[in-house]
Amino acid sequence: MAPLEPSWAVAGPVTLRAATPPRSHDAPPVGAAHQPRRLADAGGPAGWGALRHHGRVAVLPVLALIGYGGFLAATFGWRTLQTKRSTGESRWREPVSPIDAVGESLCLIGCLLSLAAPPLALAGVVGPWTGWLAGRGAVAVLLLSFGTGLALWAQRHLAEEWRAGVEASASLVVGGPFARIRNPFYLGCFLASASVLVAVPSLVALLGLALHITAAEVIVRGVEEPILARAHGAAFERYSRRTGRFLPRRTT
Repeated sequence: MAPLEPSWAVAGPVTLRAATPPRSHDAPPVGAAHQPRRLADAGGPAGWGALRHHGRVAVLPVLALIGYGGFLAATFGWRTLQTKRSTGESRWREPVSPIDAVGESLCLIGCLLSLAAPPLALAGVVGPWTGWLAGRGAVAVLLLSFGTGLALWAQRHLAEEWRAGVEASASLVVGGPFARIRNPFYLGCFLASASVLVAVPSLVALLGLALHITAAEVIVRGVEEPILARAHGAAFERYSRRTGRFLPRRTT
């Protein structure tokens, strides 16, 4: 009769493995703490917000919010106060037609969307379309700087003629930034809004820029240019032939 084997015996070779302690879901993989997190790894609806929750603040949305907010404060707020102080009135006029009202409404919505895009990105409501692109921050700063400078230059050149809109009594200004572009202030607004789109590439920022451009086209083509044409006749026609509406006209 064969002897009985102990009940704990296991037939065949036994491979011993070191016990692996359970890993917490919150603990990062080994070495992950030393790996920088790029914006490209933070895609999806909570892309920018993911960076904030991992202990890093997305710098570009913050700078875009400060920069565009400063643009609005300088070109609309500060300029209105200066005009009020020098002329006794703010020079903000009521819409002269339904087309004018539509254009001004679109402009206001565009400004609000461009202003809202950075905080919405920080909150994770909208996510970036692309990852980190080298030099994107520098491009945004250049667009904002040039746009702000151009808009302020246009307002300064207009001096007391500056107003939110055009009146029949307005002079035909053809010097300074108006020498080659009929609407340099609008171009400055486009560039400032485009800086937000570059810094925070999202649908909200794109809609903000699109509404800026649409509003300017509606107001300029439907309201301002007809008023100037009636007020200045042949002088405005000659001026229009040698200048571009928003960009310099190509000379041959």
